[in-house]
Amino acid sequence: MMQQSDLDYMVRINGVLPDISTIGDEQESERAAEVKKYGISANTSCSLFLMNKKALKSPLPTGSMQNSGSQAASENQLTFHLLVDIGNGVLDSLQSIRNISDLTSTNTRLRTPVANSRTSGMMGITKDASDTSQDAFYLPNALLITHAHDDHIQDLPLLLENIRQLSNDAIFEIFCTAQCRDQILAKFPVITEMVDGSNANSKISFKVIEPNKAFEVGPLSITPIEAYHGENSAGSVIYVVRLPDNKKIVIGWDFLSLKSADESLLWNPDLLILGTQSFNQHPETGLISVTESFNIVREWNAKQCYLVHYRGLSDFENAKNQWFRGPAKPMTSDELQETIDSYLKITGNDGKFKITVAREGMLWTDKDNIPMSMSIPNTTGHEESNLGKSQTEQSSSNSPEESNNMLELEALQKYVMRIEKENKENKVKLTIEDKINRYDLRFIRPHKEITKGNASASKEENYILTAEGEKGMLAKGPALHMETSAKLNDSGDQEAFVARVRAYKGKKDMFNDEIILNKIDGMKLNRFIKENF
Repeated sequence: MMQQSDLDYMVRINGVLPDISTIGDEQESERAAEVKKYGISANTSCSLFLMNKKALKSPLPTGSMQNSGSQAASENQLTFHLLVDIGNGVLDSLQSIRNISDLTSTNTRLRTPVANSRTSGMMGITKDASDTSQDAFYLPNALLITHAHDDHIQDLPLLLENIRQLSNDAIFEIFCTAQCRDQILAKFPVITEMVDGSNANSKISFKVIEPNKAFEVGPLSITPIEAYHGENSAGSVIYVVRLPDNKKIVIGWDFLSLKSADESLLWNPDLLILGTQSFNQHPETGLISVTESFNIVREWNAKQCYLVHYRGLSDFENAKNQWFRGPAKPMTSDELQETIDSYLKITGNDGKFKITVAREGMLWTDKDNIPMSMSIPNTTGHEESNLGKSQTEQSSSNSPEESNNMLELEALQKYVMRIEKENKENKVKLTIEDKINRYDLRFIRPHKEITKGNASASKEENYILTAEGEKGMLAKGPALHMETSAKLNDSGDQEAFVARVRAYKGKKDMFNDEIILNKIDGMKLNRFIKENF
């Protein structure tokens, strides 16, 4: 089995549009004019590519599923391609990927689609079902479907027909809820003839999923979360994807609210993709708004957020309110990005949070929080190379901070903790933040004690850090008691790390909870306490 250190991964935005028929007239909507002018045609979709790191040095052979089933991936093959949603134009978008070099930092220019004789009025390149050549795009190894609206499944029959014509015997699995599957089969009767229950020789299989029950797809662990997307969207879900190195991606477009969501699943994603139909709140769209995304990014502590599915027509309603001072019209991608950036200057927690208006073909990766450089075309049609710079700046601001006298850690559940030693005054500053509250605490005369506790499992020394309350003009602040230890599983092995933090005044707790960290961050905290106190 391939080790996680051997794998590289990236996310590609295959499309960003809602149902294009609902995007409005170009005469009244600048967003609609932008879509038409630049031939943007693909509905909202993304791909997650996993590959052997050695594959980045050589092109991918033609074909996409040759490494599926019993056929082992070679050193120059894509290991796994997971596709999420397959609306109109998604296959056209994937056709621009000719070989693996199109998925590396050395060749990431986005291509503006050009007119083609087979476009039937749409921009881009259309692949005929009869064309079985495999050099035009990478067919996925598996497909996740969020819900059965047309703009998320329209190209499914074409995709399945191409998969049927592959020469290998790999089973192509489609993951969705039972309600979503039934809606798809009712909408596309031809698919019924392709699936495993109807055809003994079928290479296509529906796998029914249930909200909050994790399942595995290739090397990935995926948890669906039930989503409310309006009255006509039964069976909708969003997906939380765990990568082999435990990185987390939340694919959360097309929802207005989430039902029975485990907050720990959504906490601290490395990439969050949100669908926003309008800038201002308009629940009748069945989607959250851009303004609501600001709160979600903060509440979930997302390192990076991409926005897709923007239309903006509903914002015209806000213009009817004479007291309304926000955006009240559809905006172009550049205008929307500028507006978001201005809002984040006020609400973005000193640049910690970054929200990017996604564009078709955009790539995301996480190399120890150093994203790939890339060039994308702006809406003037000229290529700019500053996106790589902005994303690198974003990464450094989003990643937990660490210096000789300050350490910021992101917990495995709801907390972000920052501890700082003020050497000149022999003080310690502790900041703990969750999605609602922020605790800014200062203490004096910190003192550490070494404790073994259950450290035998981790073979690491653990510590108790105590400090007195800081004296103010009117009262004395809370005192601190912090104790670190390993968190063991049922077998007695260390699975995580615990910092038990209590800030108290007498018998009254100002803060008292366990902060669960991964093992590496736990070692950082122990080292910080050892070296500074």
